[in-house]
Amino acid sequence: MLSLITRLAAAIAFVVLGIVWSSEQTETLATLWAISFVLVAVSAVWGDLEPSKRPTAGRLWASLPGPSKNPDDYR
Repeated sequence: MLSLITRLAAAIAFVVLGIVWSSEQTETLATLWAISFVLVAVSAVWGDLEPSKRPTAGRLWASLPGPSKNPDDYR
């Protein structure tokens, strides 16, 4: 349910900012419109992923490489 609300809110923000930007073309509105597009895309992809495959902060942290123990990597 939360995913649906998030997707709907992002889509509404995209449409509203697009309408406002078309009448008053400023850099701020263009930036907000681009950000809302990214939010729509991310929320769509996030909502379509299975819960077990969604990235979490813990999984992202675990996927980052740690410091190398090989001294040749630092030469």
